[in-house]
Amino acid sequence: MSEFLISEFYEKLKEGNLVGVKCRKCGFYMLPPRMICRNCGTNDLEWVESSKTGVLETFTVVHVPPVGLGKEAPYIVGIIKLDNGGKVTARIEGFNPNEPEKIKIGSKVTLTPLTREGKPVLAFKPINQ
Repeated sequence: MSEFLISEFYEKLKEGNLVGVKCRKCGFYMLPPRMICRNCGTNDLEWVESSKTGVLETFTVVHVPPVGLGKEAPYIVGIIKLDNGGKVTARIEGFNPNEPEKIKIGSKVTLTPLTREGKPVLAFKPINQ
């Protein structure tokens, strides 16, 4: 991988890998990848493997989804703080969206990519559930 394109991110996700980019100038980490550092504006970036585990920081249950996801509602989307320090928004699997009171902030989660219509979807599920 040489260009920092979202298509490369999804190709790696299909293989079960989570990658981001790190700025060589300031060390800022971005996931999903971007072509220019959000922190300092340079394009001196490198691909880095990301942790596949993290902690659920917050979540919401989507009842009114965007076009194309109507048949999947309700579903859960959350923000994961990865063990390597990055954060990512992803689908959360393994919980019942109709029982949000049972979802625990701080739950340890692991990468579990989904496939929808042949395309990878970034998702995590709880560990030890």
